[in-house]
Amino acid sequence: MLKLIGISNNPSLSFIVSATPSDWFECPADGYYPDPYNCHIYFVCVSENAWEFHCPAHLYYNPVKRVSRVVPFRPMRCRNHLPNDGT
Repeated sequence: MLKLIGISNNPSLSFIVSATPSDWFECPADGYYPDPYNCHIYFVCVSENAWEFHCPAHLYYNPVKRVSRVVPFRPMRCRNHLPNDGT
C-alpha cells in the first residue's frame, strides 16, 4: 500500500492518506478523477494505472481544486450515492 501525506496551505489540515491500485477504474489519461459513485473517493492516474484514494471522514473530493475538503452540505451529485452520515 502506498502512503502519501496530504498537502494543505494550512498545516493543521494535513493528513495521511492511503492509495491502493484500482481494479475497476479505467484511466482516460494521466490526472485526477472523482469516483463516479462516491464523493469521498478519487483516483490518480499515472501511466495508465489508477490509484484509489479515500478522503478522511466528513471530507469530499473537490475535482476543481483536486483536494479533499470540508463542505457545509453534501454535494448534489453525491446525495444518491452516499449513506446518510449526517454530512
